[in-house]
Amino acid sequence: MNSSQFFTWELKLMKTITCFDISEPVLHISSGKFTAGKHWQHKHMYHNGNFEIIIMIKGTIYLQVDETHYTVHEGEIFALPPYHHLHGYKESPEGTQYFWFHFFSKPNGLKTIELKSPDDRQIESLFRKDQAVLPLQYKLPTLDKVFIVANQILDVAKTHYFTSMAVDYLLTTLLIELSQEYFESISNIPISAEEARIDEIKEWIRANLSEKLKVSEVADAFTLNPHYLVRKFSSRKPAKRLSSTSTN
Repeated sequence: MNSSQFFTWELKLMKTITCFDISEPVLHISSGKFTAGKHWQHKHMYHNGNFEIIIMIKGTIYLQVDETHYTVHEGEIFALPPYHHLHGYKESPEGTQYFWFHFFSKPNGLKTIELKSPDDRQIESLFRKDQAVLPLQYKLPTLDKVFIVANQILDVAKTHYFTSMAVDYLLTTLLIELSQEYFESISNIPISAEEARIDEIKEWIRANLSEKLKVSEVADAFTLNPHYLVRKFSSRKPAKRLSSTSTN
């Protein structure tokens, strides 16, 4: 194996991951939904400080980022960090369609990591409540939720809201939704509505630790049956606290 072949082989093992600080909303620049005509291929662009997300609705686009070729298919996300050259290296089928979004993050709010031979556990560790995480390219299991938020962004972007932050918050919501879809795809542990409810109850308990809580008080706060609540927490850390208090 010569040095050029080794470098290409090594690149295939690398995974580009971008972490977004979402403690504040990102800054929307421009967005749209594009449909390709005959003999279309992506024009040359340079991302000078701004991030781009492409969400493929149908068809295929053929992208060259710097010296590397990527084929992006229906249902896939392509999340390109700043400071890269981008152009199409091949014509896309007529009717190819995708959403596109350009935005800035807050100062020092963007971190791109090149992981060599990463495992899912290593990537999972990057997820935090104030940080969204996206790979360069991945496939969504469904476009349903993302499609709704993407269309909302386009609608709000062309409407004269009293504050431009409306579209910034929606775009940040899209980042969170895409990040959640990615998290579920690598963890195989989707966060159900019930689990989200349990997490909400746990946060409420933590906020009221200074009081001597009764199961009945916690249940009343969330309109739940006390015995049901104890059963749900039986295998969780707060269970001991709940079961040791009176249900009266």
